[in-house]
Amino acid sequence: MVDNYGTQKCGLSFKVTSAAVGSIEVSSSPSGATFYLDGISKGTTPITIDDLDAGTYKIMVKKDGYADWMRAVTIKDGTTASYTANLEVKTTATTATPTSAPTTIPTSIKVTRKQTSATPTPWPSDTPTPASPLDVLVIVGGIGLALVALRRK
Repeated sequence: MVDNYGTQKCGLSFKVTSAAVGSIEVSSSPSGATFYLDGISKGTTPITIDDLDAGTYKIMVKKDGYADWMRAVTIKDGTTASYTANLEVKTTATTATPTSAPTTIPTSIKVTRKQTSATPTPWPSDTPTPASPLDVLVIVGGIGLALVALRRK
């Protein structure tokens, strides 16, 4: 394929890099922490990364239960930069809550024993309930009121 200038295209791409390269060695205490170079995980400590372009990088070492360790480092041509990350255990802040001492006051308590035996409940019987004497009075009173009302008309 030929471009507008008559140059043959081959489909290859190139990255322009500097010939200046260096290395970085990172260890940690405790070891086995995850190492990040410019935010990208590169493995666990101890670790050596070779053929890094000379320049400045952000490095971070992380391990569960420990505070993150971070630095900005400069890699120089032909050198190896070495770092040891001494990780500090994360601590949780505790606040002391004052407590008052218990007070003891002598008391006298009268103890009575409650009866624990149960009284049986009788079953309902089929015996008819006698009519209330009030029922008769209500009926007689109603008739009396009706008679009084009729007389007034």
